[in-house]
Amino acid sequence: MDFNLSVMNPLIWVLIIFIALVVGFALLVRFVKAFARTIVILVILSIVVGASIYVIRDANDLRVNFLPKEKLLVLDLDNNIVAAVISKDISVPVPVTDVKGLNTLYHAKDYQAMLGSNYKLLVFKWDTFKDLKVVGDNTYTFSIEDVKKVMTLEDPKSYYIEQQLGSDAAMFAGIVSSQVDKVFPTNDYFRSVVFSFMIAKSFEDASVFEAYVNGDVSIYPETITLKLVRWLPFNWVRDFVADKM
Repeated sequence: MDFNLSVMNPLIWVLIIFIALVVGFALLVRFVKAFARTIVILVILSIVVGASIYVIRDANDLRVNFLPKEKLLVLDLDNNIVAAVISKDISVPVPVTDVKGLNTLYHAKDYQAMLGSNYKLLVFKWDTFKDLKVVGDNTYTFSIEDVKKVMTLEDPKSYYIEQQLGSDAAMFAGIVSSQVDKVFPTNDYFRSVVFSFMIAKSFEDASVFEAYVNGDVSIYPETITLKLVRWLPFNWVRDFVADKM
């Protein structure tokens, strides 16, 4: 009997220790799994909350700042920037005098350099204005056919003068040319003024964001709100963005 007890006691203790280890390990695994699940849930919640705050701030920034801050608007015709204006608030856009530098940066895809200190860079494709027939104001009027020639000719001011004078171009070209030069100091400036007419006509009753959704306008930098504007039905996000240019 004493021999059996002396043999069994260590076996019982080993069994007890083994069972305790198994139970302890099982509890530990269960605890770690529960803890891990809690950590994962907390991480997911933090990501969701953080992303929501970022989207709300970005949307509010776009809604508040898009109209009043300066934006560089450029016209892409056959993959070349041919005209540009600076737009701010509801005032008349300011034509850019030298567009060649912007075109060089555009070909290099250096959009950050094009953006400069402006709030946004907007690139308008020619097809954005495909429905226009005539653009201009009370003083200067252009058919869309004339607009395309203005954007592609080396000397669009001379072309404009010839169109205005007709058969009298040779006689009065010098006088009219000096007057045109006072209003439009460079050909780039002239093109950019015509471009501002195009924008005013095309977006007088529409939002530039609709053209952006249709792929006719690119906006840089393209933040998360702009991506949502493109992904979601426009009516869903209309309140997040400015209604007009």
